[in-house]
Amino acid sequence: TIGASSRFNAQDVNRLPSISRDIKDIVRLDPKAWVDPTNQDALEIAGVNNRYNSITIDGVRQSDDFGLNNNGYPTQRSPLSIDAIEAVSILTAPFSVEYGHFRGSTINVVTKSGTNEFSGSAFYYTFDDSLVGDKSKDRDVNFAQFEEETYGATFGGPIIKDKLFFFGSYEKLERTDPQDFGPAGSGAPVEIGNISQADYDRILQISQDVYGWDAGTSFDQLLEEDEKILLKLDWNISDSHRASFAYQHTEGNGVVTTDNSTFAPGSLGTPSHWYNRSVEMDSYSLQVFSDWNEYVSTEFKAARKEIVTGQDSLFGTDFAAMRITTPIVAGVGGGRVWIGPDRFRHANALSNDLDLFKAKANVFLGDHTLTVGLEHESLEIFNAFVPASRGEYIFTSIDNFENRIADSLFYQNAFTNDADDASATFGYDVTSFYLQDEWQVTPDLKFQAGVRLDKFSGSDQPLFNQNFTNRYGFTNQATLDGRDLIQPRIGFNWQWRPETTIYGGWGLFGGGTPNVWISNSFSNNGVIIATQSINQGTEATYRDQALLNVDGFNIAPEVLARHNTLQGDGPTNVTDPNFEIPSQYRWNLGVKHTLPWDIEMTADIV
Repeated sequence: TIGASSRFNAQDVNRLPSISRDIKDIVRLDPKAWVDPTNQDALEIAGVNNRYNSITIDGVRQSDDFGLNNNGYPTQRSPLSIDAIEAVSILTAPFSVEYGHFRGSTINVVTKSGTNEFSGSAFYYTFDDSLVGDKSKDRDVNFAQFEEETYGATFGGPIIKDKLFFFGSYEKLERTDPQDFGPAGSGAPVEIGNISQADYDRILQISQDVYGWDAGTSFDQLLEEDEKILLKLDWNISDSHRASFAYQHTEGNGVVTTDNSTFAPGSLGTPSHWYNRSVEMDSYSLQVFSDWNEYVSTEFKAARKEIVTGQDSLFGTDFAAMRITTPIVAGVGGGRVWIGPDRFRHANALSNDLDLFKAKANVFLGDHTLTVGLEHESLEIFNAFVPASRGEYIFTSIDNFENRIADSLFYQNAFTNDADDASATFGYDVTSFYLQDEWQVTPDLKFQAGVRLDKFSGSDQPLFNQNFTNRYGFTNQATLDGRDLIQPRIGFNWQWRPETTIYGGWGLFGGGTPNVWISNSFSNNGVIIATQSINQGTEATYRDQALLNVDGFNIAPEVLARHNTLQGDGPTNVTDPNFEIPSQYRWNLGVKHTLPWDIEMTADIV
């Protein structure tokens, strides 16, 4: 492939020290790549946001299609065991029109295959607080208890020698992290000075005795698990045809704490305010490669990826979120304790399915190689996200909390008061056509020129919002349907000297759309979801109906009744009717020079 790139084989991967056992540990060897430790190890390449990269494993795109994960994966951690990797390529400016759906870089991972010899590996890694030092120069350092174990194996070989082969890999991570936060006097590594242990205990007791809600007793360990499975079959159908089938299953989960903060006035979430984040991925791919004769070769691929993401409150979502302010005593207090599921977990479920088909042919005509291809992707998304659909109450004192007197209520839900009615189900297709000519002008000079067309289509539309249309003069129902992106590209490769190659090109690249932005137009259409903020400035009778005798399990019937009347004028997210598919022109000029002792030096301008 012509253009700026880096490639690493199985030997490179095996030699690489990797504590996290993450694909990004390989990718970061590319000097254009940067892993941001302050942003959940987000991967940025050539200065482009991590959400615009494309990651494929055995031909299946395994980027985060929805766009919420900073790590760039659709999974909790890296979706593949590093021991299963045969090769990795990082293509920052590939001027072949075969590559699309990215603006940062496209990262291609090829998994290992079985051979005529049985072979395998097994591994076990462990790490805990006992392996960490307890001094930094002259300062004593005490670490809370933690432990991590990673173990797994690979195995492959022949089913029928020279004909049919298998390969499998398994990896499991089990991890406990310290939970650092606690009230003053608790002995936690991080104590919230404005919340005393006595006040914290009193709030837990009131929650149990008055409201009948177990807010949970804080624990000092957070659990995380991650499991990766790969199964692969390779079939040499004949000397001219071969096929490959791969299946991946990756499943991970971890406990996430919320609303813990030392910033004034200080905040502490009880375990009922925490949640378990889980992601499960299943991926299937079938590829067939054929050399029909000396003039024509083809590649066919069919693949499917299924992602299910959960964000489940540890103690369920039958109760409201509540914030209670602790008293100020001798200048100390006024901290905030949270009980009940946090507002963003009240109705939160996500799944997306991606189906992919690809057909490509190479036609060899003397000094010219013509490439023609057709790709079709179909993405279906289900997103239920209705924050505060169980209500969020604020109490200005522990006494008011005990007496069930709230200061305010924020309530957001479908106008029917059923959060399921506000879920969004939608999808769209991308059909790509491309044509390219690669011309070997001389034995040392190669030119490449082509064009790629991405066509977006879909029949799903957000619900029509008449109030929005009247107010702004255009509809809220615009989607990606009917939008196209034409991407011309040219490139060259010149073997200037036996040890020196000069290459470069220019082209347009587009895609890598974070679909959470598109989803907002369907979820927040202004028709279904309504919002109420009830506080001390609200009309007295209605305020008292909403904020007195709070029980946590049920919103006041008067609030629910008013909610039924609020249809059609809620917050609205809209796709601009003139929206264009994001894209950027990119050019590259590079040189690759082989030094003595086979040391390769590369310099690129992108």
